Amino acid sequence: MTDSNPIQHLRTKCVFIDTEASRKARFDWTGRPLSKLVEFAKQDHLQILITEVTIGEVKSQLGEVLAEVAVSMKKHESVLQQLGALAALTSIAESNAAVAALAVA
Repeated sequence: MTDSNPIQHLRTKCVFIDTEASRKARFDWTGRPLSKLVEFAKQDHLQILITEVTIGEVKSQLGEVLAEVAVSMKKHESVLQQLGALAALTSIAESNAAVAALAVA
């Protein structure tokens, strides 16, 4: 090997994002950590790898998070209604649609 960097062959453009990394980033693809990965992927600096198992786990965890949100929103429903947040209450109530919308985001 004539390369001046002996670990150069270990470098890869592939980045695996597991369930815990997604959860730690609060499933927010517009937030700083995940949005930077998306930006780099669009610029072809890296390739994001996500398995079907991870996608299933993330959807399951999104369901759990939405259930927690629903309980909290129900607790404060009267205040949220006064603020005009009925659309959010309705979206959360339709959990399958909400998980689908978050999984696509």
